[in-house]
Amino acid sequence: MPGMATPLRMERRIERVAWHVIWILCLPLVMVACETPGDVPPQDAVLSDKRIEIYDRAMLNLYVDEPELAYERPETFRLKAFFENRGRSRVLILPSLIHRQYRPVNGETVTYVPYPGPRLSPWDGAFALDPNETRVVILSGMRERDGLWKLDRGAYSLSLRYVVPEALEANEDASAEESPFPDTLLWVGELQSQEVTVRYEPFP
Repeated sequence: MPGMATPLRMERRIERVAWHVIWILCLPLVMVACETPGDVPPQDAVLSDKRIEIYDRAMLNLYVDEPELAYERPETFRLKAFFENRGRSRVLILPSLIHRQYRPVNGETVTYVPYPGPRLSPWDGAFALDPNETRVVILSGMRERDGLWKLDRGAYSLSLRYVVPEALEANEDASAEESPFPDTLLWVGELQSQEVTVRYEPFP
């Protein structure tokens, strides 16, 4: 009959009323959740120490500036390596952990001969690098940490690899004793520089 609601219409009205009731009951819970202190917009968030550390590790650069280098005697070899800190924290650099990687261009032979005896401390020559600071490390001669590089006459592609193992960071007691900067964040991770061409042309 006109003016009377059909069963289907009544069912839809009841469903809408039920949803309104549920929304009214849940609204206070939604407001409380929105006011939780931990729910801060990303742009206003304060980075935790761990997040800052991860950020800083991603913002350390290692590079060399000589596109080509030639030398006649092993003791005259010199290469400048640059560490650039683009992070937000002061970090500790261990230049003794720089490792050269020689790649022969024409099949030359390259050999690394380790020295006998105890290994040198990785903290030798350590320095702190401030945010937005760049420091140069000069690699002189063919000695590298606990050994000596020997190259045949010829051309090589040379890159630098910097690796600080997590074991150094994990051993906090030893680090505090040996590190000259115990309150500075130790950068842990691996960096690779670009390649440069090195020509070794000894006297006949």
